[in-house]
Amino acid sequence: LTISKHLVEMHNGRLTASSPGPGQGSTFTIALPLP
Repeated sequence: LTISKHLVEMHNGRLTASSPGPGQGSTFTIALPLP
């Protein structure tokens, strides 16, 4: 996850994570700007 975050930030993007609660999984979102 740390490597992914660094790669996304190198491209001026964002990596976010969210979870509805314990034991319910997680969602990771990558947003990159269009060229």
